[in-house]
Amino acid sequence: MADWQHERQALLAYYDRLRGRALALEEELGAALNSLDLVAALVRARRALEVIVIEVCEHDLGRARGTEPLVGLLPRLKEAVPASALAAMVYLNQLGNLGAHPKPVTELEVGQAFVALAAVLHWYVVEYRQGFGDPPAGTPTGTAPGAPPAPLAPNPYLGLDTFEEKDAGRFFGREALLERELLPAFLTLAAGPARLLALVGPSGSGKSSVARAGLLPLITSRLPCRLLTLTPTHRPLDALAQALARHALPEDPAPAGKAAEFRALLGADALGLTRIAALLWAHAQTPLVLLLDQAEEVFSLCQDPAEQGLFLDNLLAAVTDPAPRLALLLTLRSDFLGETQRFPAFNALVTRQGHLVPALDEPGLRLAIAEPARLAGRPLDQAVVDLLLAQSLGREGALPLLQYALSEVWRGLAAGRPPEETLRACNGVGGALAGRAQQVYDGLTPDAQRTARRCLLRLVQLGEGGPDTRRRVAIDDLLVEGESRPALLAILRRFAAPDARFLAFGRDAQGRDQVEITHDALIAHWGDLRDWLAADRDDLRLLARLDAAARHWEQQGAAAGLLWRRPDLDLLRRYAGREGAALSPLQGRFYRAARRLAGRERLLRGGALASLLLLTLASLGAAWWARQAEALAERQKLIALDAITQRTYETVDKLAKVAGTSQVLGELIRNNVALLDRLLALDPADANTQHHQAANLQRAADAWMQLGDTGRAKETMQRLLDVTRGRAAADPGNSVWQRGLSISHEKLGDLALALGDTAAAREAFRQALAIRERLAAADPGNSEWQRDLSVSHEKLGNLALALGDTAAAREAFRQALAIRERLAAADPGNSEWQRDLSISHDKLGDLALALGDTAAAREAYRQALAIRERLAAADPGNSQWQRDLSVSHEKLGDLALALGDTAAAREAYRQSLAIRERLAAADPGNSEWQRDLSISHNKLGDLALALGDTAAAREAHQQAHAITERLAAADPGNSQWQRDLSASHSRLGNLALALGDTAAAREHYRQALAIGERLAAADPGNSQWQRDLSVSHNKLGDLALTLGDTAAAREAYRQALAIRERLAVADPGNGEWQRDLFASYLRISRVRLAADETAEALEATDKGLAIARRLAGADPSNPRRAAETAAALGLRGQVHDAQGHLDLATDDYREAAKLNPDDADAQGALGWSLIRLGRFAEARAPTEQAHRLAPTDVNWTINLGHTYLLAGDPVGAQPYYDASIAQIPDAAALTQGPVADFELFIAKGWQVKACRAALARMREGFARRASAKPAGGAAP
Repeated sequence: MADWQHERQALLAYYDRLRGRALALEEELGAALNSLDLVAALVRARRALEVIVIEVCEHDLGRARGTEPLVGLLPRLKEAVPASALAAMVYLNQLGNLGAHPKPVTELEVGQAFVALAAVLHWYVVEYRQGFGDPPAGTPTGTAPGAPPAPLAPNPYLGLDTFEEKDAGRFFGREALLERELLPAFLTLAAGPARLLALVGPSGSGKSSVARAGLLPLITSRLPCRLLTLTPTHRPLDALAQALARHALPEDPAPAGKAAEFRALLGADALGLTRIAALLWAHAQTPLVLLLDQAEEVFSLCQDPAEQGLFLDNLLAAVTDPAPRLALLLTLRSDFLGETQRFPAFNALVTRQGHLVPALDEPGLRLAIAEPARLAGRPLDQAVVDLLLAQSLGREGALPLLQYALSEVWRGLAAGRPPEETLRACNGVGGALAGRAQQVYDGLTPDAQRTARRCLLRLVQLGEGGPDTRRRVAIDDLLVEGESRPALLAILRRFAAPDARFLAFGRDAQGRDQVEITHDALIAHWGDLRDWLAADRDDLRLLARLDAAARHWEQQGAAAGLLWRRPDLDLLRRYAGREGAALSPLQGRFYRAARRLAGRERLLRGGALASLLLLTLASLGAAWWARQAEALAERQKLIALDAITQRTYETVDKLAKVAGTSQVLGELIRNNVALLDRLLALDPADANTQHHQAANLQRAADAWMQLGDTGRAKETMQRLLDVTRGRAAADPGNSVWQRGLSISHEKLGDLALALGDTAAAREAFRQALAIRERLAAADPGNSEWQRDLSVSHEKLGNLALALGDTAAAREAFRQALAIRERLAAADPGNSEWQRDLSISHDKLGDLALALGDTAAAREAYRQALAIRERLAAADPGNSQWQRDLSVSHEKLGDLALALGDTAAAREAYRQSLAIRERLAAADPGNSEWQRDLSISHNKLGDLALALGDTAAAREAHQQAHAITERLAAADPGNSQWQRDLSASHSRLGNLALALGDTAAAREHYRQALAIGERLAAADPGNSQWQRDLSVSHNKLGDLALTLGDTAAAREAYRQALAIRERLAVADPGNGEWQRDLFASYLRISRVRLAADETAEALEATDKGLAIARRLAGADPSNPRRAAETAAALGLRGQVHDAQGHLDLATDDYREAAKLNPDDADAQGALGWSLIRLGRFAEARAPTEQAHRLAPTDVNWTINLGHTYLLAGDPVGAQPYYDASIAQIPDAAALTQGPVADFELFIAKGWQVKACRAALARMREGFARRASAKPAGGAAP
């Protein structure tokens, strides 16, 4: 049993007064006090609240609960319940609503729930019942309205998307080709001397779909094998290495080390793939079937003939190796067969073992049109099938056009439009694709249209002597100077929307975001795109050459000899001078450098002769003076560098810890950077000055981050990246610059993660990791490289944790720990290695605690504590070791609180506080120590509130608030202090709400909101400020809903939702933003439902449910994700129920009950809805489960009796009816509960005689119970 001593004492007093008087409330309260775990205690506390709320609703308001949630009932009580008690009810309901809580239940939450329940019980026992009477609770009632027809199934047609292996069940029309020709041919070839089958056909013939959805599933059903699929891209050897690495290490989403190993093997000679296949065979003992899809990319995208040849030679060697370890299936556009002639051996094999994929004949087309719709439950009329067939037969490249038209037809059906009308509107099979593309384009603004045209043209690979084809391009490579990435993505996503799907997003081998045209059919059939290609072909060729030249120039360290000169520079000048011309940032830098070089060369040519004479005369006399001046200048430069370094590190570090110095600190940082720029300008090649510049930029970026100025931090970090990237490219063998480049990437990753841009953070962290892996592999004994590598793993672990990928986070943290254990073991006296090791233990402890593994968390925290105790004992004056020690005590306090050991938690928090008080007293001006001190006070305040000691909680939180106010007032420009102040107001608002002081809660929440608005206005791009702002709006919305002001609640929730929608759109992969958005939609739904706006409530619930399903699908082992989905389904069931759609509500309740089988409410809601539908036998199982989970809940007791009675078993029903008599509070509850139920059943004609008999017996039993009441009104 958990030990909540203080709060239990208060509840026990009320429990004693309830005993024998309110059985349902007594049972729930007793169960809460005696629960063995946190979840059960919280659930039972909320059920006790539910008993009270239902009584008040039905007794004072005359309103039956039905299936309405508590959040909808509570606002109706504002006239019957005092504000303080109502606030405690709302707070308790929020704590106990586990389906909407993203975090595990903690000891703190249970303690707060008990405090709130004590406040509710005080009002209920002392004021409402006035010495106690017989509480009249009731039971749910409802009607069984008719249900609408089932909604249309999801679109069974794929549009321009390729059928994949998972789509085999809806891939029709190729049965004869597959089973009679292609499968036998593959099985024969797989056992022969050359294991290659080529599927050849024109664009739009369906080769990829035949291979992926048709042939691969058949192969795996007949042949024990492993599958690997890839497309060549512009670097086919890299693509093959990456695909093989992912296959070899499926648990690693980006196995950079293995990919590099395989790339080296593939690049060594033609036997690389053969060797890799042997390695994979040794591991799995089954052959590998490799699908090379869109093999034409080897010729259309790869521009390196040597790489083309080596790639094809590797394939040929592997498929002809005597050991049958690899078989190759490839798809190739027939118009590229000519390109294969440059590689005679490959051409001969493809020609000999190629099979033509013909156009679909009439029977095949008919199946492809009709069968998906039939299986989806909405067959197409024969006339529609005939019309589509007539428009497709004989048309070149008809399949993608037909699939797109069918997808449009299905969307029309979902909107209520007949297929014939949809086909007329889009000009039939031939016009649907082009018409929809034109519609998307015409819907853009003129500026967006220009951007779309430029990007679409860049996504086409010009066919010199052959057809134009699609190509993949990195998103960043589509950007032009002055253009923002989010704005570009917003335009591209219009073409990738579910109702368009002309573009598809993905990632390359390095994890960079890419985009490509979904199918070549768009290039062939959209008239505007063809016209643009014809008009801009020369410019596109020029830009392709420019892009290649600029990349080579950058890779070679911006060597001047690689810049364009006339006549190429003249062509580029004419292009750049035209209206609307745009260059990428790299192209722009290349162009400006070329122009500067051309200008210098003109000056040199003009003055060369005169200068030669003057220099000859002057050089003899100046040589001696130059040597003297050079020595003096060098000494002066070293002095200046030392002074700047001291200002950058020592002075900045000191000022950063002093409140009120942010303005001075900012000026100092800017001046230091400017001074170094001036020094470097005097001698740009000086290595010493270069290193000082990079170090100063790094420290400047850190300082801007400390001040919360993310704009300047990003600008400085980008400049640092440009500097280190240029130096590393100019001197690739210089490990110092390589390390500097890795640090630059890491800094940008930290900033991106802080701003919520997880995609950018991942890209930056991976680039840093790749550099560090190379450095560590080249010099394994270098401890500095090893330490850097451990930091990269830790950063990726932090990112994975932020995205909810706990498995990846654990693996990354373990890799960091393994490196640090080796370093610490090799040099036990190195305190930095020891400190790093303690941090790794903390990381794994935090992860274990988040996953509920308290034993592993305790072990990790204790190991970290042991290290820190040793460090602090060895050097008591080291404030960093002392601070680390305080953090360890705090973490152990958090763990003790999670385990219910409040005494141990208090002791740990006090030890942490004692250390921080000493640090703050020794250095009162150190704002970092002051901030730590405020955190300790807040921890003790939260604990005191959990223990019911509101006076101690208020004192601790006010001490923390006073510190935070001083820091924020001393330095208003420090956004971190301002954010802390906002959080402090929110915490005090929560405390006030728990104590029933709604006026104080509103004032604190408004102050938090005001600070959040100022921060967000000052830095609109900072996603963390935006998220904080949304939380403040939600806090005010919750308070308004508590007070019954649904209009104010709706407005507050709407503002929070708008912010969260923007964040989620800007970074769709950020799991935290998605979970926030899910919670906002459910809040909107509840407030709409409370106001009887069911259509709006349903829309919001469906949006939240879609997010919950995506999150659960991405993290299927996380029970919290399943609980969120069940909560959304349960809420949607309530909305459908309120709309009278009982069938739909039942489906929702069924799925929620399946996802959350231990939730009595979910099981009971399903059972009651099935009873009202007349499905009595089916209703029994969920109702029995609800009764087992909550045996004292009269609703489930009575409903279980109903399932027996209505199924024709009155004898089986009677024990439950008899048991419920003792639980029904009074005559009003009897009338609104069982009486209303039986009247409903009789009205429906269900077991009329048995219902009347059961009702009569129940009335008699209740009358006997009422007549036995003792004088004074107490229940027996």
